[in-house]
Amino acid sequence: LQGQLQAMNGQFTEAQESFRQAINTDPTYPAAYLEQGLLLVQREAIPDGIRQLERYLDLAREAGGAPRENEIELLVTQLRQTMES
Repeated sequence: LQGQLQAMNGQFTEAQESFRQAINTDPTYPAAYLEQGLLLVQREAIPDGIRQLERYLDLAREAGGAPRENEIELLVTQLRQTMES
């Protein structure tokens, strides 16, 4: 939650650090990977963002799925296509 608030307030470096801390605290927490991935994509660190989003998808599937799973899969596909162009 702290990272999301920081990102909303334009504190992107602080938000990234908050997401990293959340992942270090609980490496199986899908939402931290999702938010970190989206932030990295927003900051144009596309390959890193894709890796985080893929980790989110893996964890979400292990947990039985997630509400945004299809949306994130589509985003990852589009990002990869953009990188290949």
